[in-house]
Amino acid sequence: MDINKKIRQGFLIVVILLVLLLLFAHITLIIELKQIGAAEYVRSTFLPVEEKMHVKYGRSIFEDTQNDIRIGVERITTEIYYITYSWVSGNLTYNAVSLVVEQTEQRPLNVAESYQGCYAIDDNNNHYYPMFYQEAPYPPDDPLGYKNTLYVKFWPFDSQADTVTLYLSYAGYDYIFEDIPIR
Repeated sequence: MDINKKIRQGFLIVVILLVLLLLFAHITLIIELKQIGAAEYVRSTFLPVEEKMHVKYGRSIFEDTQNDIRIGVERITTEIYYITYSWVSGNLTYNAVSLVVEQTEQRPLNVAESYQGCYAIDDNNNHYYPMFYQEAPYPPDDPLGYKNTLYVKFWPFDSQADTVTLYLSYAGYDYIFEDIPIR
């Protein structure tokens, strides 16, 4: 019996040591995470305002403003779409450019008369003309009136091209968005 009691005591000591070791590791991890968070807070607190605001949040890096109308490229979409039926098959692949149109003075935009046309030229000097466009108020459920989305569909861009330059005529002004990556 004396040996069983010593084994139990030894087992209990080992379990207590393991629990204390896990508790110590957990507390150390929490302290390190708090220090990392505090260090990040201190570092960001003392950064100059210009460095904090170097990113234009909610704005495109491909944008142009003319006569109080700002247009920015939101995204370029490549839709690969093959259709096959028992009697017909075909490639309906296209590229689409989504743009955000905004009146900077927050006056209402005239959707019907603003879009005048656009075309794209890739870095291999191929020209692309739109097959479809649609301008719609943004957001669709509760329009702001001074912000729209312009969606322009093109036939597929050349697979060898890496960038495209978009030429857009809108509200009497020409907007040029150069070297937009498409891959």
